[in-house]
Amino acid sequence: MSYSNFTALVLKERFGVEQVYRSNLLAQVAPRAASELVKQTLAANLSFALMQGSEKARSEFIIAPIFAELRKQTEERVSIFSGIEFDIDYERGLNGVCDFLVSRSPYQAALEAPVMVAVEAKRQDFERGLAQCIAEMIAAQIYNERRAQNVTTIYGCVTTGDVWRFLVLRGKLAEIEASPFSLPSDLEKILGILWAMTFDEVSHAGL
Repeated sequence: MSYSNFTALVLKERFGVEQVYRSNLLAQVAPRAASELVKQTLAANLSFALMQGSEKARSEFIIAPIFAELRKQTEERVSIFSGIEFDIDYERGLNGVCDFLVSRSPYQAALEAPVMVAVEAKRQDFERGLAQCIAEMIAAQIYNERRAQNVTTIYGCVTTGDVWRFLVLRGKLAEIEASPFSLPSDLEKILGILWAMTFDEVSHAGL
């Protein structure tokens, strides 16, 4: 088994994780201004990548530029890993490749704790993507605990490139923002949420 095989029922049975949808879960998070570079990049790439219909194209031409913008805005205080093997517990199925992981560490050569955000790129199937992302978030919890990191909250995101859904995992409760965010109109809100998640500022924004 791997992350991609998880369902909501398996998550509940194996890890006791409950999923709930919350309205305005992230409403208090402030947007962040986007650079002209990322705006121009997305303007050129968005429709082009979506027309190709592949997760790889969406990851490379839409999602990666947004995370490059995030890292630039943090002055490279964080690391962004794309397509990384994240094998934490084979017996419980917590293994496989994560599309993107965000670590609150400037060291880019290798993954270091704490891992804050797991991101899963999907074409359409959000429900399966949410389950896969939550499994990756559980793995991040374990990864951080093994390294004695005092991180109680893990964040996640499932995106088709143009539509973004965000999650918060505390203990065994996975809260899912009921309202999706869309590109290009919500770019600065998406950047604000990713920033707040990376630096664990979501709880201070009213969650």
